[in-house]
This record gives sequence, structure tokens and C-alpha cells, in this order.
Amino acid sequence: IAILLVTAGFILMRSKSNVGSSGKVVGENLFEELPINDVEMVTVTSPKGEKVTLAKKEGTWKVVEAFDYPADFEELKKLVQTMEESKVSQAIRTSEKGLPRLELAKPGSKEGPGTDVELKGKGGKAIAALRVGKQRSKKNPESGGEIKQGRFVVEPDSTDVVLCDEEFEQIGKDRDAWLDPKFISTYGFKSVKLEKDGKTRWEAGNDGSYSTKLTVKDKPKGMIEDEEKVRKLASCLNGFKFKTVADPKTPMAKTGLDKPTVFTG
Repeated sequence: IAILLVTAGFILMRSKSNVGSSGKVVGENLFEELPINDVEMVTVTSPKGEKVTLAKKEGTWKVVEAFDYPADFEELKKLVQTMEESKVSQAIRTSEKGLPRLELAKPGSKEGPGTDVELKGKGGKAIAALRVGKQRSKKNPESGGEIKQGRFVVEPDSTDVVLCDEEFEQIGKDRDAWLDPKFISTYGFKSVKLEKDGKTRWEAGNDGSYSTKLTVKDKPKGMIEDEEKVRKLASCLNGFKFKTVADPKTPMAKTGLDKPTVFTG
């Protein structure tokens, strides 16, 4: 009986030593049973106070500030999973005045602002909120480089700081970085043409076989085509990318789409 009592006492003392002033236990998840499947809105507010809202609408995640353009779901999933899987590495004692030093002041603050991440469910019901701050690292004695050790985080309106084991790599993204990058990706055109002002400027195609080799049609007499450039036409839209999206209400004349150059393949 004496042995059992001593063992139990050791376990109790050990558990208390791992509990920080915030009540968070080292090694345990930052959030207990985070219902990630109930999340229908994610808001990320940058240190400058710039907000990006990712909302689930009609079964598809959209970037609200980008005119409801589809969001990059894979990056969104990584962010939510990071919050779910984050574990407490250390509890930090500080005061409100000490938050800027850890880059945990309110977004938009003059000194040491952090990044706020909010998860909400149906009807805007709050699920979780976290302010992500300064990254902690130490020097690698062998390479001289930096070894990342996680980030300082705190729940908004709290001073109970925690060092967690995750890096939260997604929080540095601006609005356009949250857009779904999938766009046009195709290759192997059998024929292509370029039109401007309703007139065909040039056209190229293959000889009707399964070959993807293209040749310019109706070449002016004496013209010699650049075979390398013509060859590239067959895959010129493979991996086509874009930088941003415009307001759908933007006048066509302002974008030049009232007099477009049309590529068809």
C-alpha cells in the first residue's frame, strides 16, 4: 500500500509541474477537441490589420474579399489542421505590456502586432480564436543556420502566452495567395489560331495525323516559320497562371476586354 501511495504522489507532482499559469499542460493540444468539421468561416487578420475571410458558400470555399473567387482549399485545410494539432511546448508568464515583445499585440497596433485567426461555424458561431506571434528559433551549432522551434500564441484578450510546436506557415499569405491557383492547364493542341478585331491574324495546325507537330497555315510566299516557336504553341497554355482577380463590375473598356485578342486551341 505504501508503494502505491508514493507512486501516485509522484505522478500528481509531475503533472502539476507541467501546468503553466494559463492552465495549459505541456505536451497537450492547444485546443481540446476542436470541431474542425463544423468550421464554415475562417478569418485571418494580418499584423497591419488587413483581413482575409474564407467562407463556405454552397459547398465551396470562397475568398470573400476577392469577390467570392474560389479559395485554395489545400492551404485552408493546412491552417485549420495546424490549429487542431498544435501542442503546448511551454507556458510563458507575461503581462499586457509584454505582448508586443512577442509580436502578440492586437493587429494594427504600432508595436509588435500579431496575426489573428478566427474559426466560426454556422450563423457566425465562434469555434476558436488565436493570435499568432513571433517565431522562436535557435542556432544550429553545426550549420550556423536557424532551427525553428514553433511560435508564441495567445488567445485574444488574454495574456496567457503559450509557445506551441507549429509554425503556422499560412498566416503570412495576402488575399491573392489564398486564391485557388488552378486555372488553365492543357496541352497537345492539334490546331491553334489568334484573332483580333474579328479577323484571324494567324493559324497553325497539324497534318491531320496524331502528331502534335504544328505548321503555320497560309504562309505568305517566301516566309520561313520559326519551328521552335511554332512547336511551343501546342503546349503554350500548360500550367497557365494568374496573379489576381478583378472586380466583376469593372468596365470592359478599362480591362481591354471590350476589344480582346482571342486565342483558340
